[in-house]
Amino acid sequence: MILSYLILVVSVALVTAYLSFRNNHRLANMLVMRSARETGLRIQDRITAFFEKPELINNYNAELIEGKLIDPRAQNTLMQYFQKQIKARPTVNSIYFANPEGGLANSGIDKATDRPYVIFTEGFRSGRFLKYALDDSNNRAELLHQIPHFDARNRPWYIRATQSEGIVWSEIYPIATGNNLSITASRAVRDDAQQLIGVLGVDIFLSDISLFLQSLDLEPGAKTIVLDSEGYLVASSGGNKLYAENAETNTKTRIKATDSESSFIRAIAMELNGLDPDPSRPEDVIQFTSKIDDSAFFVSVLPFKAIPSQNWLIVTAIPEASYMTIVEKSNRTTKYLIVLAACLPQLLRHFWEAESRVRY
Repeated sequence: MILSYLILVVSVALVTAYLSFRNNHRLANMLVMRSARETGLRIQDRITAFFEKPELINNYNAELIEGKLIDPRAQNTLMQYFQKQIKARPTVNSIYFANPEGGLANSGIDKATDRPYVIFTEGFRSGRFLKYALDDSNNRAELLHQIPHFDARNRPWYIRATQSEGIVWSEIYPIATGNNLSITASRAVRDDAQQLIGVLGVDIFLSDISLFLQSLDLEPGAKTIVLDSEGYLVASSGGNKLYAENAETNTKTRIKATDSESSFIRAIAMELNGLDPDPSRPEDVIQFTSKIDDSAFFVSVLPFKAIPSQNWLIVTAIPEASYMTIVEKSNRTTKYLIVLAACLPQLLRHFWEAESRVRY
């Protein structure tokens, strides 16, 4: 009887253990995939906030100029006003105005040093381009950069704004006066007769998106990157380089994820080949598991239309090891229960034998 009971208990315990182990893994997979998707949605919300500010600033400044509350010919006044706006909006890197003579008035802040600067052309017309750092009193201090001849009318953001109505966004491009990638929102300003007064612009540096990704409270070993529709890097939680420099030609070119210095990013890019997520359907999250650098990762890909001209992918990869502790803890509990169940018949036999001796 005891042997039969033992066989029955062990059989039930083994089946229970198998089902428990399988369900624990399934639960861990569900948890990690949900975490990856929620992280992607958080990033999407933050990037959306990044892109809302430039449009609001351009529209507000256009109203001031069109309403003659700011003189578009007063270069220094424009730079001083833009500097105040920059300080009140930390997600924006520079604000500027270009006139039909090719002149520029620009105020910005270097996020790496938290130091403000101004950029302008002499005489507020096309010509020498100067970038100065500002001191604590907002006076011009160190000359940071200069270009012998600059004409704002030749810049893509100026041309596109004059050919369009409302806000237009540029493609991502390396900036000439620093180590960064930028994207510009611009808008033409016109008088009552629809004559061009100038073009307003607001820059966002992509390094700020990378800094946000690095500040996220992710699981240990988790990583997230943002790619555009052509596979170029937009941002990375690992602080990876987004562009390459050619010292001979003094030019910068964007880096594709497949050419990244990071083996992790290269592996993710290869996994994404052949996938075709639809940015107009952000609910269509693509999820899969992948082995990268000898570690298993749960990967979530969230398509995201950042702005009208940009289709991006937010990729979040969470190591399987982050959630295996949950599985292992549950499995240990199951093992203890199996051992207890297996020992139960022996304990009962001793109990019955002891009870029999007492009775007889």
